[in-house]
Amino acid sequence: MKKLQLSIQHSRKLTLFLAITIFFSIHCGSRATSESGDFGQAPDFTLQDTNGRDLTLSDFNGKVVLLDFWATWCPPCRKEVPHFKALHNKYGDQDFEIVGVAVDDERKVKKYVEKEGIPFNIVIADRTTANKYNIRAFPTTFLLDKKGTIKYKWIGYRPQEVFEEAIQKMLKD
Repeated sequence: MKKLQLSIQHSRKLTLFLAITIFFSIHCGSRATSESGDFGQAPDFTLQDTNGRDLTLSDFNGKVVLLDFWATWCPPCRKEVPHFKALHNKYGDQDFEIVGVAVDDERKVKKYVEKEGIPFNIVIADRTTANKYNIRAFPTTFLLDKKGTIKYKWIGYRPQEVFEEAIQKMLKD
């Protein structure tokens, strides 16, 4: 009887593991899309950063903001981190900010931020914020103009040049 219970538990765990793996392989950067235009005002939020301080998106009005929804378990998300670090270093002294919105466990995010030496703002998402932005895949990245209007939306991994071209254009406006 005990062997049967262990076998059933093992089977359930394996099924859950496979379902999660399939979900993430489908939803983690596999459907790369890119859109530009006027998508309306970015929904405002106040979330805690990795140091426990509140960060409010509208506080960055007057700056171009790259808003990236990501997770530590997402390989394309991790692949973009060096791009964002370079962009932060290059444009951070101009009217430009990066806000990474981690849709992940807070402890894992803190550990990852420390390990990678991420210099830009990282906040921990809540379900409401992810829903307001209709996040269905990772990474999903938005570029906001100085008035807080979403002008670009990228789903899936992008090389640094894609972001940089859009940032340069927005900083000139």
